[in-house]
Amino acid sequence: MTSQTIGWLLITSSLPKLPAAISSLLLLLQPAAAIVLAAVVLAERPTLLQLGGAVLVCGGILAATRPAPAPRALSDTERSEAATPSLALTRSRPRQEPARERASR
Repeated sequence: MTSQTIGWLLITSSLPKLPAAISSLLLLLQPAAAIVLAAVVLAERPTLLQLGGAVLVCGGILAATRPAPAPRALSDTERSEAATPSLALTRSRPRQEPARERASR
């Protein structure tokens, strides 16, 4: 119990000093690292469910931290279409009566 308390005290004291992205990444990787550490130090064999969870967590972290793709350049046709107002935007709306005129009827 003492080692876990000391570990969590260290984690809690370091969280305000780290950027949010790094601290959340470290906290999410903690269970996967515990599985690896238990296998190396204690010669424990993780279950299939534990390995699946570790793979799922690590895959989610990789997917979330992947950089966004660069925007692709527009072709000449797409650029001219974007500059031309569409027919739907240029149609005039029917004029609505102001609320005062409707109320006086």
